[in-house]
Parts: sequence; structure tokens; C-alpha cells
Amino acid sequence: MTRIDEILLKGAQLSPYGTALISKGGAFTYEQLDARVSQLAGALCARGVEKGDIVALTSKNAPIF
Repeated sequence: MTRIDEILLKGAQLSPYGTALISKGGAFTYEQLDARVSQLAGALCARGVEKGDIVALTSKNAPIF
């Protein structure tokens, strides 16, 4: 089974300017999505989250994080 992070990473490597996500608020390229995910990961690491930890995230039904 393929994980979503693997799919997004592969998309970012193969087609960084390709559309990864479309919402009412606009579209994100794989490159933009990868940058936002990296920001979120950095913020979690800064708060002490480590590989293997389980983290729950909640948000509005929108690609804003």
C-alpha cells in the first residue's frame, strides 16, 4: 500500500509545477504543497514531535494550514 506522503513526494519530484490540489480557494502545485507540509512538519518538530509519534490535526474543510 502506498502512503499519501510518498505519492506527494513523487509528484513533487516528477512534476513540481503540476497541480496537486484544487479547492474553492484556488489550486496548489506539488511544489507549493510540499513547502507547506515541510513548514507544518518543522513546527511539529519544534514542539517536540518525533518520528513515530501519533499526531491528530484538525482544521476547516480547506487546504489552509
